[in-house]
Amino acid sequence: MASSEVLVKDDDDFITSYNKFMMEKMHYLETTIETIQTLMEYHNYTIETIMGQIDEMKDLIIKIEKYQENNG
Repeated sequence: MASSEVLVKDDDDFITSYNKFMMEKMHYLETTIETIQTLMEYHNYTIETIMGQIDEMKDLIIKIEKYQENNG
């Protein structure tokens, strides 16, 4: 094998290895983004649930205050 053929083969091996490495990193990045999206959806759902519970508590407090005013 001539010296230039070895260099071309080495370049091809390097490019192939680099492309494989970049594909793995892109997959990792894609997976990380999907995980973050899932966590954000869970966060939003949790906040909505908490806000709903707070609204229910406010309504209950108003009912208790009205009851106390009428019966106090």
